[in-house]
Amino acid sequence: MNNEMRDRFLLPILIPVGALAFVAFLALSVSYILLNVPHAVATGVALMLAFNLLMVFAAAAAAPNMSRLSMGMLGGIVLVPLLVGGVAAAGVVEFPDDHGEGGEGDMPVVEIAANNLQFDKDELIIPADTAFVLQFDNQEAQPHNVAILEEEGSSEALFREDPFTGPEVVEWEVEPIPAGEYYFLCEVHPNMNGTATVE
Repeated sequence: MNNEMRDRFLLPILIPVGALAFVAFLALSVSYILLNVPHAVATGVALMLAFNLLMVFAAAAAAPNMSRLSMGMLGGIVLVPLLVGGVAAAGVVEFPDDHGEGGEGDMPVVEIAANNLQFDKDELIIPADTAFVLQFDNQEAQPHNVAILEEEGSSEALFREDPFTGPEVVEWEVEPIPAGEYYFLCEVHPNMNGTATVE
């Protein structure tokens, strides 16, 4: 194939297809990385990639007759943040666990949800004498909370948080509770209640 045929037929197809493939690869790589690293790292990777792309395009525009070797080196610079982010996203670099708002780490999680003015369970199984995370999924636009009492009708709560409207999922850190059987309820809708078994 001579140069004229290549310039007239092959390049007009290969260049857009190659550019599309590169953009797709870049978008997939960046989205995978940014979704799998902590926010601070994701922000750093995104800023580094944007800065590198800006520098590459500025250099290419300033020197349109740049050699292929120089262009290859500039292209390699773009890959640096992808490599850094890829290593982080693959789990090679370990980050502190930021589970919940209070940095609960590896504490056990007890889940409960509310919908149609009822909890999704009437018994909570809670580890005894261990701090845990209570994950509450309020699935409706009604105010709900979770309070754990010594017994039904008790005025003192072992745990209580303010009601909030959903849909929203919140996580609360709960102090250790001694083994025993307790009572939990939504204080806005007392008919939403059950047994909290701490064992």
